[in-house]
Amino acid sequence: MDDPPASSGQSTAPGRVYLFWGDDSLSRAEAVRSFKSRLLSRPGGELNLSECHAPDISARALIEACDTLPFLADRRLIIVHNLFSWRPRASARRRPEPDDAKTEAANPLRSERTAFLAYLPSLAPRTTLVLDEAALSPAQRAEIVGQLPRARADVRAFVAPRGPDLERWLAGRARQRGGVLAPGVAGLLREHGPRSLEALDQEVAKLVTYAGREPVSVTDLGELLPGAEIIVFDLLDAIAEGRSAAALSAFRRLLRQGQRAEELAPQVIALVRRLLVCRLALDEGADPAEVERAHGVKLIDKLRAQARRLPAERLELALESLLAFDRDLKRGEVDPESGLELLVNELAATV
Repeated sequence: MDDPPASSGQSTAPGRVYLFWGDDSLSRAEAVRSFKSRLLSRPGGELNLSECHAPDISARALIEACDTLPFLADRRLIIVHNLFSWRPRASARRRPEPDDAKTEAANPLRSERTAFLAYLPSLAPRTTLVLDEAALSPAQRAEIVGQLPRARADVRAFVAPRGPDLERWLAGRARQRGGVLAPGVAGLLREHGPRSLEALDQEVAKLVTYAGREPVSVTDLGELLPGAEIIVFDLLDAIAEGRSAAALSAFRRLLRQGQRAEELAPQVIALVRRLLVCRLALDEGADPAEVERAHGVKLIDKLRAQARRLPAERLELALESLLAFDRDLKRGEVDPESGLELLVNELAATV
């Protein structure tokens, strides 16, 4: 928290507002925690902290909290989570748009937002207010910023890293824990790791601990992740890139390690589905963020490059063949290992 100089006087210390917004929820949470930890490290700090989360938010209660004098301290900290970005569950997957008036009108927090926005210009002295928000439309940001007290507000964007920026972010998180990612590790995590930054950060923490004082290697990644996932990545990449010999080699290694064809088939099906979604998105010029929301497919650089070499018609035929194999497999009408091996070879040769 930014405390005013002691000479300014406790009674006139101006209120301050911090607006943290963006889809990098991990960094936002860390920024909020830094405010809390500094306050709680002081005597009686817990008595000067108020925190609330949408949708359980009342503008009246917020204003009363902001106007309450700090107890035996010079500042009071109010943290409000997602007052302006929260949406009812039915519309939670929709992207906020500036003209999304119908959804906003039906939002049960609408009146609370309006009342609290009207209060912001007169934020009480000796109060530090942190507005922690997820995605906000440009119109929402402009409306909030327009009400913040001038010269006493700090607006910070927390945008989740993507593409090569995500690899640099992963390497940075490893360094924060005293570790180093060897070449190739960040790329594998970016392409095949969990979707959320929080889960990726947990993977980095486990890898750094596992590697000890040595750089985290691709071998470490393969040993730590369940289900021989690195070899699965090799198999899927070989299929997508038309390298049939490499695809068959990876497939046979997985079988020797105890992987079952019944477990591998859904991953091959998911690969072809991702390639098809990506190919159609490229053909239609679709927004990558919208594709990820609608289909759960991240249009990373490697997937784009793989999809560009494959006509949509060929991918559709490949997906039909895989789904037919999956149906026969569940009915016991095909040998799992030999049937999938034959299909892997055909896919890598034709996809």
